[in-house]
Amino acid sequence: MAAYEARVQEPPPPAARVRRTSPFELAGYVGLALALGGTSVALVSRAPSQGLLAVVEAVIAGGLVVAGAFAGMVGGDPFTRMRSVMWFGAIIVWAYAAGLTFGPGLADLNGRSYVFVVALLVAAPAIGLWWREHRSLQAVAAVAAVFVALMAAGYAEHVERFALGAGFPSGFQPPPQTVPDFTPDAILAMLFGFALILLAWRDVLSPKRTIMVLGSIIATYSANFVSFHVLGGGQSALGVALALIASAVILVVGELADVLAVRGLGIVGLLSQTVALLTRYVHGRTGGWLVAAVGFAVLGATVVLAGRTFPTPAIRLPPVPPTPAEPLSGEPQG
Repeated sequence: MAAYEARVQEPPPPAARVRRTSPFELAGYVGLALALGGTSVALVSRAPSQGLLAVVEAVIAGGLVVAGAFAGMVGGDPFTRMRSVMWFGAIIVWAYAAGLTFGPGLADLNGRSYVFVVALLVAAPAIGLWWREHRSLQAVAAVAAVFVALMAAGYAEHVERFALGAGFPSGFQPPPQTVPDFTPDAILAMLFGFALILLAWRDVLSPKRTIMVLGSIIATYSANFVSFHVLGGGQSALGVALALIASAVILVVGELADVLAVRGLGIVGLLSQTVALLTRYVHGRTGGWLVAAVGFAVLGATVVLAGRTFPTPAIRLPPVPPTPAEPLSGEPQG
């Protein structure tokens, strides 16, 4: 009797997520698209001032946040997804409103300060909505806003000369130019990407897989811009080496965390950076064919050894039940 009462008092298991899109969810998305599109057409036709347009966009963003909150109260995974979509749209509209407010004509910010201020204004509500709703769209919005703010904070310029053989006549050297220096931003981005990976791996940030994938993309591809040569030359040897190291680390982390997408990004990074390394240091037809021959030999040997080490298991069919023997004529049946 006690065991029965304990089973009765146990809380019910959590409801499984509904992966299919319901008709109500589709209708909600259609209504949202019509409302936003109609509002845009009405505003453009009246040609309002920049300040009024910014106010209207801010009100629309707030309305999407409130509508998403009410949609989430209905219950069920379809309406939770609808809330996530509405809140993501609210961040996009709010970014547009912030850009209008601090752009030319109102606050008159420009360049690095403009991007930094707008990114901070977008990051604040994006992080708040992400804290309230741990879904992929909210994570993407928050990470993107913080990433842009970091890139604006670390932006720098330096004086660089054109690389030799950049298409100019022999003996002609154009004057040096002031160009973006991507190295500070690249280092900041690598640190930011690896911080996202570590925090998601330790279950501090969620959703885990989304954050780890975003961090892997940022860390791997930002390394390419360390010591990047803008005026010819492109990617540097240091950038290739850092990208290779970052890809290897991401591959190991994806293996330890058992996240297939992160492992895949690590493999893709290793492959792409290996190709970039060979393209940079292997020259001539002979060298190219030699490297290709070595690659095909290694690939063939790997396939053969893998086939011997992990043989294909034999297919076992289920046993066929014996057919009952038919009684002979004249014998009693039953």
